[in-house]
Amino acid sequence: MESEYLETILRCHYQERTIDKVLWIKSEPAVPSGQNFLSRVTRVKVGVVLGSGAKRTVSVVVKEALETVAGHWTINSGLFLFETKIFTNVLSKMTDLMYEFGDKREQLWANLIAHRQKTIVFEDLKEANYKLDDPHQCLDLAHAKLVIRSMARLHAMSRVLIQRNELSANDVQPYSLLVDKDFANKVWGNGLKILSNEMKRWGLE
Repeated sequence: MESEYLETILRCHYQERTIDKVLWIKSEPAVPSGQNFLSRVTRVKVGVVLGSGAKRTVSVVVKEALETVAGHWTINSGLFLFETKIFTNVLSKMTDLMYEFGDKREQLWANLIAHRQKTIVFEDLKEANYKLDDPHQCLDLAHAKLVIRSMARLHAMSRVLIQRNELSANDVQPYSLLVDKDFANKVWGNGLKILSNEMKRWGLE
């Protein structure tokens, strides 16, 4: 097949899949109330017209820092920026690494779509039939093995990128979430005090 013809049909194919116009926007909470205190996570569904003229619904997840003490801490401590950098500087390189080695297994993270100081927008994995398990239930053996293998893949890719000097092991310092000691004492310190006081009333059983 001639390269010029192949280039033409591929350009047309992907042009037909691009978004030409937005028709409507609907949003709803992406996590139940009371499960996220550091940010607002919203699922946004968007009705669009593609380059081919077909109408489709696109879903994305939007994560925004809250205008609260905890929300301001995520910005001032650099935590929100750090999460953004994980997508832009680390996971993007891991994606390239998977392509380089022909790794056809499932990607272990959502694709980043856009970001700014207090906002991260990424693909909605629910559209790919992923779902959150009940955090109060234990994993069965098969899923526990899957988690361990997935963690091993992340670790292996990070080691390759460090050896290539594309990442630095010093990018994340130990106890990086404790940079604000006052906030850490209020959140974790007070929580441990309350827990210890309650444990005193548990009895010997």
